[in-house]
Amino acid sequence: MSNELRSSIDIGSNSVLLLIGITVESKIQVLRDESRVTSLGKDLDLNKKFINESMDKTYYALEEYKKLIEVAGLNSSDTIVSATEASRVATNAKVFFEKIKKNLGFNIQLISSDGEAYYTGLGISLASISNTQAGNEKIIIDLGGASTELIKISLSPFEIKSSLSLPLGSVRGQDWIDKKILREKVEEIFRTWDLTPYHHHSPIFVAGTMTSIACVMKSLNTFDAEEINGQVFSLENFNDSIQKISEDTHEELLSKYPYLGKRARTIAAGGLIIKSLCEQLNVQKLEISTSGLRHGTLFEGVINDGFIT
Repeated sequence: MSNELRSSIDIGSNSVLLLIGITVESKIQVLRDESRVTSLGKDLDLNKKFINESMDKTYYALEEYKKLIEVAGLNSSDTIVSATEASRVATNAKVFFEKIKKNLGFNIQLISSDGEAYYTGLGISLASISNTQAGNEKIIIDLGGASTELIKISLSPFEIKSSLSLPLGSVRGQDWIDKKILREKVEEIFRTWDLTPYHHHSPIFVAGTMTSIACVMKSLNTFDAEEINGQVFSLENFNDSIQKISEDTHEELLSKYPYLGKRARTIAAGGLIIKSLCEQLNVQKLEISTSGLRHGTLFEGVINDGFIT
């Protein structure tokens, strides 16, 4: 693969991520990696559509990203933009995305859960993960705002063995906490889906909630992707940390860890979901990766038609 400058955006249920990088053989040289929490999936189960506040935040984030992309010498129209679970559910997603394309030039492609699994797995396979050997199967757990993807992959050569999309995430989880139905909803989902194929003692965890929790566990003053990438935590230490995080208010968390930003509202919900999921999957250790969907789509330079819904 020749060296090529590219940009990709992942519009998730909680955050909008931008990656600008150069493909170098089987790796990505990252030039810029940005995240903005917009809570696009907020109240989605109640309304079945995006609320105005979240759409405004998402639009402003994309407006900012357009400027960064142009500074890098690229065009918004050439950027690979994917949208996931919240956008698959929201009845007003199509109209919102048409407005974005008209005003900002971004062509947003709604991808299936299989596509989300494929490009997330590919992104992980490109990264250097601790304790990973060629040919080993790994389980990736991608906690989003509205869904959690369980992905079984072979790292070398890269192959998706199987995947499962669970309708639970940090934003949905916080909505359930507010309604005092978190445990009920999580247990209902666990009864509905067979998680046996995804039992693993040390899965790889990705996405913003888990990387933010890792920074908190490392007592970092700022978000440091290099510091947490490849870190491994015991389940006991993770559970202890989630208990402490859950005891703080959103305001207290933000005061202690300013880099959480708007994620301070949903981080405890995400942590509690992962805690319950780890119990179901017999997890002993949690490995953190800062790679993900945006890395996979940037590397391939296109989203396969079979993954577009």
